[in-house]
Amino acid sequence: MKKICIILAMLLLMLVPLSACGRGESESEPVGNVHSNESTLTDDYIVKDGATDYKIVIPENAGSVIDVAVGELQKFFLEATSIELECITDKDLPMSAASRYFSLGETSLLERAGIEIDEALLGSNGAQVTTKNKIVYMYGATDYGTLYAVYEFLHDALNYEFYFTDCYRLDKNVRNLPLKNFAITEVPDIEYRVANYGYISEDTMNLYRMRVRPYSEYFVPIKGVPFHNSFEYIEDIDDGHEAYWYSDDKTQLCYTAHGNEAEYNALVAAVCQTMEKELMDSPDRNVVTISIEDTSTICTCDACKANVEKYGADSASIILFCNDVNKELRAWFNTEEGKEYARDLEIIFHAYQRTVEAPARYNESTGKYEGVNGIKCDEGVSVFFAPIGADYTHSFAEKENNDTRNTMEAWRAITNELYLWTYSTDFRYYLAPYDTFNSMQEIYRYAVECKTRWLFDQAQHTQYGSATGWSVLKGYLNSKLAWNVNLDFTSLIKDFFTNYFGPASDTMYGIFNSFRTHSEYQKTELDLGGVMSCYLEIVKEEFWPKVILMDWYEGMEQALEDIAYLETSDPEAYASYRDHITTERLSVIYLLVELYSYNTSLDFVNTIKTQFYNDATRVGLTNQDEASRLAGMYASWGI
Repeated sequence: MKKICIILAMLLLMLVPLSACGRGESESEPVGNVHSNESTLTDDYIVKDGATDYKIVIPENAGSVIDVAVGELQKFFLEATSIELECITDKDLPMSAASRYFSLGETSLLERAGIEIDEALLGSNGAQVTTKNKIVYMYGATDYGTLYAVYEFLHDALNYEFYFTDCYRLDKNVRNLPLKNFAITEVPDIEYRVANYGYISEDTMNLYRMRVRPYSEYFVPIKGVPFHNSFEYIEDIDDGHEAYWYSDDKTQLCYTAHGNEAEYNALVAAVCQTMEKELMDSPDRNVVTISIEDTSTICTCDACKANVEKYGADSASIILFCNDVNKELRAWFNTEEGKEYARDLEIIFHAYQRTVEAPARYNESTGKYEGVNGIKCDEGVSVFFAPIGADYTHSFAEKENNDTRNTMEAWRAITNELYLWTYSTDFRYYLAPYDTFNSMQEIYRYAVECKTRWLFDQAQHTQYGSATGWSVLKGYLNSKLAWNVNLDFTSLIKDFFTNYFGPASDTMYGIFNSFRTHSEYQKTELDLGGVMSCYLEIVKEEFWPKVILMDWYEGMEQALEDIAYLETSDPEAYASYRDHITTERLSVIYLLVELYSYNTSLDFVNTIKTQFYNDATRVGLTNQDEASRLAGMYASWGI
């Protein structure tokens, strides 16, 4: 099979700087939190000549996440060293000073060592690894922090890195492992990081290992609904209030109750009543949304119009309403009934569709955005900024996103924290490549600069099993960069290719770079992109010339030849690399069938349709777009 050729001189490579590929600590001033590793070697060993005296110690009443941490440490330590670590609780701990332990979480060992956990530094996810008197302590301010400390230890000591469900890096056949004076502190730049692909969220171990969570786990659900839940608040208590509590077209709440003070107070009370009940049922969650319905409508009654005229944006009424709910809720926290459920709660609302604009304006004299007529979010109220209209093929620093960047700056001026919902796929075409590689790191960096606490870079959240069009790489980059936005982008990608594609990594990396070059050509010469880029009509012949698709297809055939020798020598590795290559081939086959069946031999079209079906079925791929399963496409293909 022929090697990848360079098509049209890599499609006018001089047009394509690909500058974001090299963006990292060497090119940008670091932003974000603490990422420190000052560990040094000692003369001692954790493993010597294939043996160890180390045991795992956990708190007597350890929870389920600590159990996961133990399992992960045992699994990967065993795989690397062939040693199975014993685990005991600190209740059973002997007092021998000579004993050697891996201490996980807030054990009595940690207390005896005088190690204090800095909750203000570590937050809900930060991790530390420390050595003291030959005991290695792995801990955080929460159990998740402890789990992530285990991953930090494994990364430093045994070269561990996780890429995909069946793909991770780990040293093997380790017979001698030096003990270090570990001094690792890792605090994520974005505190709440959300799984953005279905293939990640469907597997609990993927979530743990990529250090992300499902978005629903962060929020107090309202009748089971975390977002677009405004109607849920009043579902059972809106009798007799319909004329006031709903927008004039009945598609949203009216956050002014049409200007009727008594009805407004009743609406605030009703929302608080529902919220209080849900807080009782979710004692461990600290964020709740009052979120508009998922439409592009808003109330246009006279009272709402008056707020738009006074403050300059439809969102003003929601801010004022949430501020009042916040006041009532804090008052409830101070009552006998409510004090048991009091917490550092954040109430957030959606800046989305008609409410995306902030009621703030740029003051030329101060050089800052300011709330119109003094409006701002009270302490405990924050905005959930979801700029669906942005062009995610460009970063927020580029001219294509001037409006989005300015709006984000305006929100930043009137709220203490931002919760950010971005978009990094084409929801109409899951199977077509969608290039946000040039923009994602800069968007994440900007999010950190704006003190973003929560990031959901929504991608193919309904795509399970795997994902094509370089989307597995995107899921990996999302998890790495949301933790540390200053990592070297090129190094991350190269490391991923080396481990994910194995002996075919050079071939697949060449195809990927050809795709990146072509995507720049699509943007600069074919004007691919624009407002609401996550809904682009991307599957057109003009964007995907047949000669390029065939070159990528033949390159992936070469990649399969690169790994062929493993089929007999290492069948398990062969099957994994084969699936990774053929999963990427799915997007190429999809475009060839959809665009060029009319001028391609029937035998070849039938062959690649069969390849698609077999490969997609084997890896468990489910969807052709956000809402549609592959069955409909198969029917249209005659499969």
